[in-house]
Amino acid sequence: MGLTFDFCHAAGACDIKYIARGETEHLLTGGQDATVGIRSLENHQVKELVKELNSEHDDGVNVIAVSPKNDKFATGSSDREVRVFKYPEFALDSDVKIRFTLPVRALAFSADGAALAAGGDDSCVRVVNASDGSHIRTINVEPSCAVRSIAFDPTGEYLAVCTVDGTVNIWSLSTEEHICALKKIAPKVDVIDNLLNRIAWHPDGSLLAIPAEDKGVILYERDCWEAEASRLSPPSLSKVSLFAWSPNGLYAVIADADMNLHLYDMKKQQALDRHKMDCLACGISWHPSANIISIIGDEGAFAVWNDVVPDHLPPPGQPIDEIDNSYFNSEAVEDEPPRRRHPIDNLAEEDDFDSEPARGADDEDDFEAAAAPSPSRPFTNERVRLPEPLEEQPPIHQGATPLTDGASRRFLTYNTIGSITSRKDTEFNVLEVNFHDSSRRGARVPPMRDLYGFTMGVLGENGVMYASPSQGDRGPSTLMYRPFQSWGGNDADWTLHLAEGEEAVNVALGKHWVAASTSTNLLRIFSHSGLQSFIMT
Repeated sequence: MGLTFDFCHAAGACDIKYIARGETEHLLTGGQDATVGIRSLENHQVKELVKELNSEHDDGVNVIAVSPKNDKFATGSSDREVRVFKYPEFALDSDVKIRFTLPVRALAFSADGAALAAGGDDSCVRVVNASDGSHIRTINVEPSCAVRSIAFDPTGEYLAVCTVDGTVNIWSLSTEEHICALKKIAPKVDVIDNLLNRIAWHPDGSLLAIPAEDKGVILYERDCWEAEASRLSPPSLSKVSLFAWSPNGLYAVIADADMNLHLYDMKKQQALDRHKMDCLACGISWHPSANIISIIGDEGAFAVWNDVVPDHLPPPGQPIDEIDNSYFNSEAVEDEPPRRRHPIDNLAEEDDFDSEPARGADDEDDFEAAAAPSPSRPFTNERVRLPEPLEEQPPIHQGATPLTDGASRRFLTYNTIGSITSRKDTEFNVLEVNFHDSSRRGARVPPMRDLYGFTMGVLGENGVMYASPSQGDRGPSTLMYRPFQSWGGNDADWTLHLAEGEEAVNVALGKHWVAASTSTNLLRIFSHSGLQSFIMT
């Protein structure tokens, strides 16, 4: 059954939020008619419009944020101001007011409700005390870029900010240190675009969900910003505008640029339901306790999605600790105490393979004869001699030649594109890249001094990859990637030093990826920009 939409605001950017305190609960909507609609709920269902706040902003309301304590909510407007209202009185809190010089697009309360962060087209984020409005800090986004969304880490350690160029910056709240910049990882959008690039922390703070640049959603584990934890990108999902975790973090609703709403079980990373809309969703809110979602679109209409999660699954508002452990452990192990699983642990576990070797039909008689006890030779506890392990084959470096005694140069690779040559010099080797068809690359690639002692190399259509073994006290095993278009300007080059005890064994290049296998039996896969996308064992 489709969703039924009711118009509540003028077309354009809108937002929607549930707010509840005790037995009192309301649904808040804001839009381009500069009003905030307040609707009462009965048995969690919308009953009627009871109030409109229509005199506090002079221009459209773009965003609403609700304090985790549910004692206040904030509104951000194109009139360049942020207003805070007390709940359930709906009275304006005149002590808290944030002013910008350009429209406000993003708001977020900290997990304890003590701080309020706001940002927009001014290219900065202002953080104030949510009680008295006193200034805490101002974060200037570099390079200067309009702010699209803000998310406080639920544990209170980080603040994440997404800008219109698709970059996500992470700051430490305690030290005010800039932790990292995930450059252009999300879609690039215009400041007036209704595609929101809304980032969202998992309710326990373990993961940060970010809309991917092309399609789908990328999940990062906290403190592991170098590599994606996982990626949700099924064929049905296009560029993502909004991502909203359920209150317990087991599910998520995703709104994409194709005007679809997707419901996912994030534990299994499986689609549960999908709705096609006639507009782009620009606000999603889970009810804090009921199995209900409210959505508002850029045409100014809202809808309520009831019974979102199927009955056979745990409700979205049920705390994790109250959910039966059988949901997290598909098979209970006898005599083993139950183990609490993370909400999005993948159910796919390694198979338990039988250690007994496979036997053919011709082996049956021999097996039975060997298994039967012999009167002259009873069963003993003799140790069975296992075959000696096979010697590991050394890695094969495609198109490479060994460095023989007396030789001054060797090929690191030779393929259909060209070759990489390592030539001895006075102190360091020199690496030379040559193409069979030099007209394909334009100017000649200049030689590079080999400061790391590279022994492996691979030449691809878009760049060249090098790897070296560790040099003892001189340095660890090193990977380096150089895209062709970066010569003459090294902005896109990147170098990675592997951890102590981990050696690069082989390298490979694809059209959109770079890979390195290591001595720790890991296959590390990177994007051409140096972002580690996957680690395989």
